[in-house]
Amino acid sequence: MSATTVSQPKTIAMNRISPMLRLDFYRLFHTPLLYIMMAVAAVIPALVMTMSGASTTDASGKVVEPTIVYTNAFQLIAPQHPQYVISDFGDYANINMVYIFGGILLAIFIGHDYMSGFVKNVFTVHSKKRDYVISKIAIGTFSMICMIGTYVLGSMVSGLLNGKSFSVSIVGLLLCLVAKVILALGFSSLFVMISVLFRRLLGISIVGSFFFGTGMLVMGAAAVLASMGLESLMGVFLYGAASGASLSSTWITVIVSLACSAAWALIYTQLSTFILNHRDLA
Repeated sequence: MSATTVSQPKTIAMNRISPMLRLDFYRLFHTPLLYIMMAVAAVIPALVMTMSGASTTDASGKVVEPTIVYTNAFQLIAPQHPQYVISDFGDYANINMVYIFGGILLAIFIGHDYMSGFVKNVFTVHSKKRDYVISKIAIGTFSMICMIGTYVLGSMVSGLLNGKSFSVSIVGLLLCLVAKVILALGFSSLFVMISVLFRRLLGISIVGSFFFGTGMLVMGAAAVLASMGLESLMGVFLYGAASGASLSSTWITVIVSLACSAAWALIYTQLSTFILNHRDLA
Protein backbone atom coordinates (compact mmCIF):
# COMPACT_ATOMS: atom_id res chain seq x y z
CA MET A 1 0.00 0.00 0.00
CA SER A 2 1.50 3.34 -1.02
CA ALA A 3 1.87 6.40 1.18
CA THR A 4 -0.51 8.23 -1.13
CA THR A 5 -3.22 5.62 -0.55
CA VAL A 6 -2.75 5.85 3.24
CA SER A 7 -3.00 9.62 3.25
CA GLN A 8 -6.23 9.70 1.21
CA PRO A 9 -8.62 9.06 4.16
CA LYS A 10 -6.94 11.84 6.15
CA THR A 11 -7.24 14.22 3.21
CA ILE A 12 -10.90 13.34 2.73
CA ALA A 13 -11.61 13.88 6.43
CA MET A 14 -9.88 17.27 6.41
CA ASN A 15 -11.74 18.34 3.27
CA ARG A 16 -14.99 17.30 4.91
CA ILE A 17 -14.46 19.09 8.22
CA SER A 18 -12.72 22.24 6.92
CA PRO A 19 -15.94 24.00 5.81
CA MET A 20 -17.50 23.46 9.24
CA LEU A 21 -14.39 24.76 10.98
CA ARG A 22 -14.33 27.84 8.77
CA LEU A 23 -18.03 28.46 9.44
CA ASP A 24 -17.70 28.09 13.21
CA PHE A 25 -14.62 30.30 13.43
CA TYR A 26 -16.31 32.91 11.24
CA ARG A 27 -19.29 32.92 13.59
CA LEU A 28 -16.99 33.03 16.61
CA PHE A 29 -15.07 36.06 15.34
CA HIS A 30 -18.18 37.92 14.16
CA THR A 31 -20.19 37.71 17.37
CA PRO A 32 -19.36 39.60 20.57
CA LEU A 33 -19.42 36.51 22.81
CA LEU A 34 -15.71 35.66 22.49
CA TYR A 35 -14.64 39.25 23.07
CA ILE A 36 -16.92 39.60 26.08
CA MET A 37 -15.46 36.46 27.66
CA MET A 38 -11.91 37.63 26.94
CA ALA A 39 -12.69 40.96 28.58
CA VAL A 40 -14.20 39.22 31.62
CA ALA A 41 -11.09 37.05 31.91
CA ALA A 42 -8.92 40.18 31.82
CA VAL A 43 -10.95 42.01 34.48
CA ILE A 44 -11.35 39.09 36.92
CA PRO A 45 -7.75 39.27 38.29
CA ALA A 46 -8.22 42.91 39.29
CA LEU A 47 -11.51 42.11 41.04
CA VAL A 48 -9.97 39.14 42.83
CA MET A 49 -6.98 41.14 44.03
CA THR A 50 -9.17 44.02 45.21
CA MET A 51 -11.63 41.81 47.09
CA SER A 52 -8.96 39.54 48.58
CA GLY A 53 -7.34 42.36 50.51
CA ALA A 54 -10.55 43.80 51.93
CA SER A 55 -11.49 43.29 55.57
CA THR A 56 -15.07 42.43 56.49
CA THR A 57 -17.17 42.42 59.64
CA ASP A 58 -19.08 39.53 61.11
CA ALA A 59 -22.55 39.59 62.70
CA SER A 60 -21.15 40.93 65.98
CA GLY A 61 -19.35 43.78 64.24
CA LYS A 62 -15.92 42.28 64.73
CA VAL A 63 -13.45 42.96 61.96
CA VAL A 64 -12.47 39.81 60.07
CA GLU A 65 -9.14 39.94 58.30
CA PRO A 66 -9.00 38.62 54.72
CA THR A 67 -8.11 34.94 54.44
CA ILE A 68 -6.14 35.44 51.24
CA VAL A 69 -3.76 38.32 50.63
CA TYR A 70 -1.86 38.32 47.36
CA THR A 71 1.74 39.48 47.67
CA ASN A 72 2.79 38.34 44.20
CA ALA A 73 1.05 39.12 40.91
CA PHE A 74 1.52 35.57 39.66
CA GLN A 75 -0.43 34.13 42.60
CA LEU A 76 -3.49 35.23 40.63
CA ILE A 77 -2.51 32.75 37.92
CA ALA A 78 -1.72 29.71 40.04
CA PRO A 79 -0.59 28.78 43.57
CA GLN A 80 3.08 28.23 44.26
CA HIS A 81 2.54 24.49 44.71
CA PRO A 82 -0.15 22.02 43.55
CA GLN A 83 -3.40 22.53 45.45
CA TYR A 84 -5.84 19.66 45.05
CA VAL A 85 -8.00 20.21 48.13
CA ILE A 86 -10.00 23.45 48.25
CA SER A 87 -10.48 24.93 51.71
CA ASP A 88 -11.87 28.34 50.74
CA PHE A 89 -13.74 29.75 47.76
CA GLY A 90 -10.78 32.04 47.27
CA ASP A 91 -8.76 28.98 46.28
CA TYR A 92 -10.76 28.96 43.04
CA ALA A 93 -9.54 32.44 42.21
CA ASN A 94 -6.89 31.61 39.64
CA ILE A 95 -6.55 31.04 35.92
CA ASN A 96 -8.57 27.80 36.09
CA MET A 97 -11.67 30.02 36.03
CA VAL A 98 -11.19 30.52 32.29
CA TYR A 99 -12.27 26.92 31.73
CA ILE A 100 -15.65 27.78 33.25
CA PHE A 101 -15.93 30.86 31.02
CA GLY A 102 -15.12 28.65 28.04
CA GLY A 103 -17.83 26.22 29.10
CA ILE A 104 -20.37 29.03 29.25
CA LEU A 105 -19.31 30.20 25.78
CA LEU A 106 -19.79 26.69 24.35
CA ALA A 107 -23.14 26.27 26.10
CA ILE A 108 -24.42 29.49 24.51
CA PHE A 109 -22.88 28.69 21.12
CA ILE A 110 -24.28 25.17 20.88
CA GLY A 111 -27.56 26.10 22.56
CA HIS A 112 -28.11 28.78 19.92
CA ASP A 113 -27.52 26.19 17.18
CA TYR A 114 -30.44 24.14 18.49
CA MET A 115 -32.78 26.92 19.54
CA SER A 116 -32.44 28.69 16.18
CA GLY A 117 -32.76 25.50 14.16
CA PHE A 118 -29.35 26.15 12.62
CA VAL A 119 -28.13 22.67 13.59
CA LYS A 120 -30.64 21.06 11.21
CA ASN A 121 -29.12 22.97 8.32
CA VAL A 122 -25.65 21.94 9.45
CA PHE A 123 -26.48 18.23 9.56
CA THR A 124 -28.24 18.43 6.20
CA VAL A 125 -24.94 19.46 4.61
CA HIS A 126 -22.57 17.66 7.00
CA SER A 127 -23.84 14.19 7.84
CA LYS A 128 -20.94 13.28 10.12
CA LYS A 129 -21.87 14.15 13.71
CA ARG A 130 -18.24 13.70 14.75
CA ASP A 131 -17.27 16.64 12.51
CA TYR A 132 -19.70 18.87 14.40
CA VAL A 133 -18.21 17.76 17.73
CA ILE A 134 -14.61 18.26 16.60
CA SER A 135 -15.40 21.71 15.22
CA LYS A 136 -17.01 22.82 18.47
CA ILE A 137 -14.09 21.42 20.49
CA ALA A 138 -11.74 23.40 18.26
CA ILE A 139 -13.48 26.73 18.82
CA GLY A 140 -13.82 25.99 22.54
CA THR A 141 -10.11 25.21 22.87
CA PHE A 142 -9.16 28.30 20.88
CA SER A 143 -11.45 30.51 22.97
CA MET A 144 -10.00 29.20 26.25
CA ILE A 145 -6.46 29.83 25.02
CA CYS A 146 -7.44 33.40 24.13
CA MET A 147 -8.92 33.83 27.61
CA ILE A 148 -5.78 32.43 29.21
CA GLY A 149 -3.84 35.13 27.37
CA THR A 150 -6.08 37.98 28.53
CA TYR A 151 -6.20 36.59 32.08
CA VAL A 152 -2.39 36.60 32.26
CA LEU A 153 -2.30 40.13 30.87
CA GLY A 154 -4.94 41.26 33.39
CA SER A 155 -2.99 39.65 36.25
CA MET A 156 0.22 41.45 35.31
CA VAL A 157 -1.49 44.82 34.91
CA SER A 158 -3.33 44.34 38.23
CA GLY A 159 -0.11 43.36 39.98
CA LEU A 160 1.69 46.37 38.53
CA LEU A 161 -1.03 48.82 39.56
CA ASN A 162 -1.16 47.37 43.09
CA GLY A 163 2.61 47.29 43.54
CA LYS A 164 2.84 43.51 43.90
CA SER A 165 6.00 41.47 43.48
CA PHE A 166 6.77 39.82 40.14
CA SER A 167 9.32 37.41 41.56
CA VAL A 168 8.75 33.98 40.01
CA SER A 169 10.49 31.00 38.47
CA ILE A 170 10.20 31.76 34.75
CA VAL A 171 10.52 28.09 33.83
CA GLY A 172 7.87 27.07 36.36
CA LEU A 173 5.51 29.81 35.16
CA LEU A 174 5.94 28.96 31.48
CA LEU A 175 5.46 25.23 32.07
CA CYS A 176 2.38 26.01 34.16
CA LEU A 177 0.89 28.04 31.30
CA VAL A 178 1.76 25.35 28.75
CA ALA A 179 -0.08 22.80 30.92
CA LYS A 180 -3.10 25.12 31.23
CA VAL A 181 -3.22 25.55 27.44
CA ILE A 182 -2.99 21.79 26.88
CA LEU A 183 -5.81 21.14 29.35
CA ALA A 184 -8.07 23.52 27.41
CA LEU A 185 -8.58 20.67 24.91
CA GLY A 186 -9.86 18.26 27.57
CA PHE A 187 -12.13 20.82 29.24
CA SER A 188 -13.51 21.94 25.87
CA SER A 189 -14.37 18.33 25.03
CA LEU A 190 -16.13 17.95 28.38
CA PHE A 191 -18.21 21.09 27.92
CA VAL A 192 -19.16 20.16 24.36
CA MET A 193 -20.51 16.86 25.67
CA ILE A 194 -22.53 18.65 28.36
CA SER A 195 -23.89 21.14 25.82
CA VAL A 196 -24.98 18.53 23.24
CA LEU A 197 -26.52 16.46 26.03
CA PHE A 198 -28.73 19.30 27.29
CA ARG A 199 -28.81 21.22 23.96
CA ARG A 200 -31.84 23.53 24.36
CA LEU A 201 -31.60 23.60 28.16
CA LEU A 202 -29.11 26.46 28.23
CA GLY A 203 -29.39 27.08 31.97
CA ILE A 204 -28.58 23.46 32.81
CA SER A 205 -25.63 23.49 30.40
CA ILE A 206 -24.21 26.59 32.09
CA VAL A 207 -24.71 25.14 35.58
CA GLY A 208 -23.13 21.90 34.41
CA SER A 209 -20.13 23.82 33.09
CA PHE A 210 -19.71 25.51 36.46
CA PHE A 211 -20.22 22.27 38.38
CA PHE A 212 -17.65 20.27 36.41
CA GLY A 213 -15.31 23.21 35.82
CA THR A 214 -14.87 23.79 39.54
CA GLY A 215 -14.16 20.11 40.19
CA MET A 216 -17.03 19.68 42.63
CA LEU A 217 -17.57 16.14 41.39
CA VAL A 218 -14.08 14.98 42.38
CA MET A 219 -13.51 17.04 45.53
CA GLY A 220 -14.43 14.08 47.72
CA ALA A 221 -11.85 11.95 45.95
CA ALA A 222 -9.28 14.73 46.41
CA ALA A 223 -9.89 14.84 50.16
CA VAL A 224 -9.61 11.06 50.51
CA LEU A 225 -6.43 10.87 48.46
CA ALA A 226 -4.94 13.80 50.36
CA SER A 227 -5.52 12.03 53.67
CA MET A 228 -3.58 9.07 52.26
CA GLY A 229 -0.81 11.20 50.84
CA LEU A 230 -1.78 10.25 47.28
CA GLU A 231 -2.82 13.65 45.96
CA SER A 232 -0.77 13.20 42.81
CA LEU A 233 -3.24 10.55 41.62
CA MET A 234 -5.70 13.40 41.05
CA GLY A 235 -3.82 13.96 37.80
CA VAL A 236 -6.07 11.41 36.11
CA PHE A 237 -8.92 13.93 36.31
CA LEU A 238 -9.00 17.19 34.35
CA TYR A 239 -9.62 19.18 37.53
CA GLY A 240 -6.75 17.39 39.27
CA ALA A 241 -4.34 18.00 36.40
CA ALA A 242 -5.32 21.67 36.33
CA SER A 243 -4.81 21.95 40.10
CA GLY A 244 -1.44 20.26 39.76
CA ALA A 245 -0.20 22.89 37.30
CA SER A 246 1.33 25.41 39.71
CA LEU A 247 4.11 28.00 39.60
CA SER A 248 6.55 25.22 40.46
CA SER A 249 5.52 23.10 37.47
CA THR A 250 8.03 20.80 35.77
CA TRP A 251 8.05 18.85 32.51
CA ILE A 252 6.34 16.04 34.41
CA THR A 253 3.41 18.41 34.99
CA VAL A 254 3.18 19.09 31.27
CA ILE A 255 3.35 15.38 30.39
CA VAL A 256 0.63 14.52 32.93
CA SER A 257 -1.55 17.33 31.57
CA LEU A 258 -1.01 16.17 28.00
CA ALA A 259 -1.90 12.55 28.78
CA CYS A 260 -4.94 13.55 30.84
CA SER A 261 -6.25 16.08 28.34
CA ALA A 262 -5.78 13.78 25.34
CA ALA A 263 -7.40 10.80 27.06
CA TRP A 264 -10.46 12.70 28.24
CA ALA A 265 -10.77 14.54 24.91
CA LEU A 266 -10.98 11.17 23.16
CA ILE A 267 -13.54 9.87 25.66
CA TYR A 268 -15.75 12.96 25.56
CA THR A 269 -15.55 13.18 21.76
CA GLN A 270 -16.82 9.61 21.53
CA LEU A 271 -19.59 10.28 24.05
CA SER A 272 -20.69 13.48 22.29
CA THR A 273 -20.78 11.70 18.93
CA PHE A 274 -22.76 8.84 20.47
CA ILE A 275 -25.29 11.29 21.94
CA LEU A 276 -25.76 13.06 18.61
CA ASN A 277 -26.11 9.79 16.70
CA HIS A 278 -28.77 8.42 19.05
CA ARG A 279 -30.96 11.49 19.58
CA ASP A 280 -33.04 13.49 17.17
CA LEU A 281 -32.28 17.12 16.42
CA ALA A 282 -35.27 18.55 18.30
